[in-house]
Amino acid sequence: MPFESSEPGSGSTRIHPPEIIFEDKMSLHLGELSIELEHHPGSNQAGIWAIIPERKVVFVGDSVIVDQPPFLAYANLEVWEQDLKELTSRKFKDYQVVSARSGVVDGNHIKTMEKNIAFISKMFAKLTESNAPLEEWRAKIPAISSRMSELDLFNSELFYNRLHWGITTYYELHHRERG
Repeated sequence: MPFESSEPGSGSTRIHPPEIIFEDKMSLHLGELSIELEHHPGSNQAGIWAIIPERKVVFVGDSVIVDQPPFLAYANLEVWEQDLKELTSRKFKDYQVVSARSGVVDGNHIKTMEKNIAFISKMFAKLTESNAPLEEWRAKIPAISSRMSELDLFNSELFYNRLHWGITTYYELHHRERG
């Protein structure tokens, strides 16, 4: 089904909606500002960071989340750890880091997230090595939640469901790949 242009008076139809595709990096220029888009597939295989060097700001999506469990369903935990290390590197020294869910985050938040992802990665590696059934993976939800220092009890059911669904999806995707 053709995609019709919404531009008045264009009178044209397109076979496909417009797309922008890039592999690792792309630069956009808006007046005197440049916006660097970088693929960072740690927290999500489609993860993109938007970097504005002139303003020393980086938007990192769900790469850093404060006082909430991470969304694990489409994560690549090893790459996520690398992404977080990069955020604390010289490349982003003096940058303001903006999270999609938590707003502006600081170096301590990033380091805490890095430790949490490393903890989860080691836990998942052991579960994978022992070929543990899904219920054993889900049984790790309290251990993961306990690492979030100040979970909002008002959202505890939401956070439990996020971990339950995320772990289930992660398990299904990774076990399908293995087997």
